[in-house]
Amino acid sequence: LSGFLSSQAQFIRHLLCAHHDGTQFVYDLQILSLIPGALEALRVEVLRIVEVDDARSRWVRDLCVFERYHEDLLEAVERVLAGAKELDPADALDPDISFWAYLTWCRRQPSTPRSWWRAWRAGHFDWVHGIGLETA
Repeated sequence: LSGFLSSQAQFIRHLLCAHHDGTQFVYDLQILSLIPGALEALRVEVLRIVEVDDARSRWVRDLCVFERYHEDLLEAVERVLAGAKELDPADALDPDISFWAYLTWCRRQPSTPRSWWRAWRAGHFDWVHGIGLETA
């Protein structure tokens, strides 16, 4: 479910055709940043949708519904390519927004079903924080 095994083409298609609120597309951009040239390829595809008025670009824009989605995505890609940080500190810790936060969340999960069961029964586990939940 992380998307980590998706191909570059699948990530690009996903970003072009599925609306992401606010900065939610940063998760995908962070994964794409691990593939040399992938952000540049995404930029070319988004630019085509923004600048070309044809059946495909109208169809893709219609899929995402929200005005300026592709323009916002293009601006985000260009900021990432320029080395700018995309997330405020709170969002940078959110595993639904940041791939790096997702990896941290994964690292905090129990390693076996038995360890999960014991942690949960003891009140030391929840799905948001993983293992190590402070008890009240």
